Amino acid sequence: MATTPIRVLISGAGIGGPVAAYWLAKAGHDVTVIERAPVLRKEGQTVDIRKEGLTVIEWMGIRGQVDDRTTKEAGMRLVDTKGKVWAAFPQTGDTSFTSEVEIVRGELAMLFYEISQANVRYLFGTTINEFTETEEGVDVSLKDHSDSSLKQERFDIIIAAEGLYSRTRAKAFNEDISKPIHTLNAFTTSFSLSADPSDTTWADATMFPEKRVVLTRPDGFGRTRVSIMWHDKASESRTIVHPSTPIDKQKEFILSRFQDLSSHNLPRLLDGLNASDDLYSSEVGQAKTPAWSRGRVVLLGDSAYCPSPMAGMGTTAAIVGAYILAAEIARHPTNHTQAFTAYESHLRPWIEKIQELPPGVTLGSPYSKVGVKMVYWAVYLFSFVMKTGVVDVMAKLLMSYQGVPLPPVSTFDVPSA
Repeated sequence: MATTPIRVLISGAGIGGPVAAYWLAKAGHDVTVIERAPVLRKEGQTVDIRKEGLTVIEWMGIRGQVDDRTTKEAGMRLVDTKGKVWAAFPQTGDTSFTSEVEIVRGELAMLFYEISQANVRYLFGTTINEFTETEEGVDVSLKDHSDSSLKQERFDIIIAAEGLYSRTRAKAFNEDISKPIHTLNAFTTSFSLSADPSDTTWADATMFPEKRVVLTRPDGFGRTRVSIMWHDKASESRTIVHPSTPIDKQKEFILSRFQDLSSHNLPRLLDGLNASDDLYSSEVGQAKTPAWSRGRVVLLGDSAYCPSPMAGMGTTAAIVGAYILAAEIARHPTNHTQAFTAYESHLRPWIEKIQELPPGVTLGSPYSKVGVKMVYWAVYLFSFVMKTGVVDVMAKLLMSYQGVPLPPVSTFDVPSA
């Protein structure tokens, strides 16, 4: 327990925010979590948790609850527009497309909220309006969006766990909200619909010309989660996926981008998109901030180091980052600068490694029909080679020959508190 309790404000009740809140409250600190949404967001796609994140979850004592809520996804398949399966990659471990733990983002967020709420103050429909740092702390004006009222409170530090487009990050660093974002010119929308008898426990990806992809996944609760992704170098898509754009306009735009296509299940999915009440759209990008803190404000998760869905590891990075940040604050409660510096120096090398994208990652969604067919054949051949075990044999040969180094594995040893 902290000998010098401090008041901590966390902005964002997604994944990283509640995890940091749990550990900080456990250390005896006074923690408030605010969230722009009026209630805890339960929409979203399935996310995976890799071994570093699972270590933290096990220390929190909720591994069993997480396992109970997983999607039980069998693996990932590449399926064409006629429903033919070209390749299947079953869940086989940490290196497979499907993790040992796949869970709907909202279910995971709910678990973190449930385990932390007894010792943490949560304020929904609330955001930071303004903040001013002093020698004694940071004076924050909190806006209650239910009645637009403002409330003044003082905290010792602010943790911004707000996502890729963090308003608190922009205010703290006095910069445009998009400055540290490295765009990949890709956009995605997700929603859910009732599972159909033809739906399986596999995640199915279908590619279309002009860099468009549709992914369906089971959620373990009788619904199918759908992700639709497209590439667009123009600014129109960026405007459409902005949270301020009405949902009806988002739906109309996305439907217009896919209505020219034909597929064995696309009409059902597009009907589901039009009728959905849990649509969530966003830009696919990475946050690469030169520094993770300024003054009494520190960044966490996607606000600081979003890897992007193309790199994966976003949920794991948020969980591990929240634990490391909370641990350093607990070690240095009276010296936030020292705590923030230790947090960044400890975590940044691993984060920079997992942010590395495979060469030509966007080639996975070709522009032409010929390109799509070539990708299908290439993935088919790759899956065939994997089944033969040749890949494992080649890896062992390379490991035995010191002159040919293998690519480093992006692992991180999570230190115990």
